[in-house]
Amino acid sequence: MKGFAFCSLWSAVVFASAAFAQQDPPKKAASPFLVFVSASPKGEPAVVEDILEAREELEKRLKKNKKWFRIAESAADAEITVDVEAYWVREERRTHDQRHVAGSANHTIQVDTIYRHHSLRAMTRFFGSVKEMTGTQVKRGGGNSKGAAKDLADRLERHCKENYWALEEKQKARTSSN
Repeated sequence: MKGFAFCSLWSAVVFASAAFAQQDPPKKAASPFLVFVSASPKGEPAVVEDILEAREELEKRLKKNKKWFRIAESAADAEITVDVEAYWVREERRTHDQRHVAGSANHTIQVDTIYRHHSLRAMTRFFGSVKEMTGTQVKRGGGNSKGAAKDLADRLERHCKENYWALEEKQKARTSSN
């Protein structure tokens, strides 16, 4: 019985120390990260237009999120740079059975539905380290680059929250050196 109590006590100590070792990020950043959003579009004019529209939407989304981000005037001033590089749309056809009841007769028909995957790829630099990020919007029959930009902004915020303590240390080091 003593061995069981010791194991239980030891397990509690290990779990408690693990919980204290990793703090959750705060609800908002102590000092919002400076972000510069740019675009380097290539391809057909319609694709270039979509990339530029997505860049504007991404910047607008980040500007609204004042708890975590501020928009920088130039890449040199920024702690995080986001370069929107590509935009594409992929269609997917899904077939599923749909049951219809008409009076006393039941019958099943197959229905084809087209889903459009709108994807946006950006190269993101966090204090020098590079990460490729992709934002995607999947909609039945529609969607646009703005939805993909919203998803990319959400992923950027999630990345900053998951790596908050490391990013904050780099932010403090950068501001103390200036």
